[in-house]
Amino acid sequence: MKPTDTPTPAVLARRGTPVPGGHCPAPAEPAAAVPVREPYDRHTWEAAVMASSLHRGTRLIAFVLAHYADDAGYLPPGAQQHLTSLTASTGHNPRNCRLSLQQLENARFISRPSMAAWRDDRVRPVTLTLPPAGFRYEPAGQTHRGPRRTEPAHPGGAVA
Repeated sequence: MKPTDTPTPAVLARRGTPVPGGHCPAPAEPAAAVPVREPYDRHTWEAAVMASSLHRGTRLIAFVLAHYADDAGYLPPGAQQHLTSLTASTGHNPRNCRLSLQQLENARFISRPSMAAWRDDRVRPVTLTLPPAGFRYEPAGQTHRGPRRTEPAHPGGAVA
């Protein structure tokens, strides 16, 4: 670039911000934003799992994950959430462990990076989370049409 040429915005960005007596170095890349998580309370999380409509096998997987999670409710990549570790800890087969992890993720009790975005050879990390207020998990095949019944169950017997 000649001194008489008008600089482009890209050239100016590489030069940095002008200051008296010279110019600042080019600005550094902005730091990645740290995700803000709600504080993790194991007792509250386990109570929410118990109050949910999850299958008992899925609840067992949830409690195993809670047992091995750190104080922030985090299991690092390649930790105890690996299928071989979960099958050894629970006695479930790998398919049921995988389905339970998917159900916990669908019910928003855990969060994991997406499969497409994960580029590591290790198992994806798991963060234990509480579902948002008012969120109701309906397992596949158990959707309810219309309002739920609120009257007591029918006592049986013939109607005259």
